[in-house]
Amino acid sequence: TQFCSKAQALSLNSNRSLLESGKHSDVVFSVEFVDEQDNKQIKDFPLHKAILSGRSSVFATMFDANDFVEVQQNRVLITDIKLEVFEALIRYLYWSDIGQVEEFSADLFAIADKYNLGELKQFTEQLLRSKIAEDNAVDLLVLANMHNAQQLKSFASDYIKQKFSSISKTDKWSALVREQT
Repeated sequence: TQFCSKAQALSLNSNRSLLESGKHSDVVFSVEFVDEQDNKQIKDFPLHKAILSGRSSVFATMFDANDFVEVQQNRVLITDIKLEVFEALIRYLYWSDIGQVEEFSADLFAIADKYNLGELKQFTEQLLRSKIAEDNAVDLLVLANMHNAQQLKSFASDYIKQKFSSISKTDKWSALVREQT
């Protein structure tokens, strides 16, 4: 899914070349993940502070603060983001494309909120709304509440009200009720 006009394509193509080559990178993001054999692995991404900072105020603030060890060492360890979600995030930051993300759109929505990426958050919210179903409506309500997404929260609440007779019988609904009492 592309977020840019054709006028921006040339610049984004240059960003893509920088990402793919790692040329002139000035920070490494190391993403910890578990492989198919349940072994912990780390994948390094040589990135560019200027590109990250230009797209995310959170990254800009992080790189401007010299009191972070990560900034001093130019290495950031990521342990709370799935590898495929981080890769989609980087594709978005470098060339405004996220690829096929339906299976982890909720994770990408949360990351978009964490890194203050309004356009990406809005896109993933629309994707989540289009995929709402009885088996994920409670999860979307919780996600929306956690990330202060009022429109998604309202949408999920309305859906739950419409389907309450069946959703109220699910384990997810029971767990939510237990948490609230």
